[in-house]
Amino acid sequence: MKKIVQCLFITTICSSFFILNVKGDIINRQNNRIHFNILAPKKVEKDWRVHVQAVPNGRDPSTHKVIFRFMDKNFRYLILGMEESKQENRRLSVPRGGEEVHFNGQTGIFMKWDNSGEMNRDGKSVSGGLLEWNQDGTHIKMASAKLTKAQLIRLAASCQTLSD
Repeated sequence: MKKIVQCLFITTICSSFFILNVKGDIINRQNNRIHFNILAPKKVEKDWRVHVQAVPNGRDPSTHKVIFRFMDKNFRYLILGMEESKQENRRLSVPRGGEEVHFNGQTGIFMKWDNSGEMNRDGKSVSGGLLEWNQDGTHIKMASAKLTKAQLIRLAASCQTLSD
């Protein structure tokens, strides 16, 4: 039985089975719904949980983007968000306040949050920011207010294309 992924929320515990879960159950590329490579980080914490959402392109049944939301084990806090879409000849340019970063032969753009270093409502320091890059024909945005720039870059460096 073929699965049609239009808008699907799946929750799983991140572990060594995470990549297989995404590949086998969530993203069914045989339906020709996704016209870009899906990448996933290999170095996620074992107690993170993830929601994955395939977002359709309006009335077109093909998938416009795939969103990963990595949460803490109790689903209270968003640790990391990732959005992936077809590259579409997007060239990255460094905006004011941004910086070019390099990892695994990739060039990305990192923008720290405007309120970086300030305390959030839980009394914790805001860190991280937005990391954006193109890899294997896919445009990826990775964002976190909980992870540091170095942690974001380490996760980005661990991203691998899910094979068919």
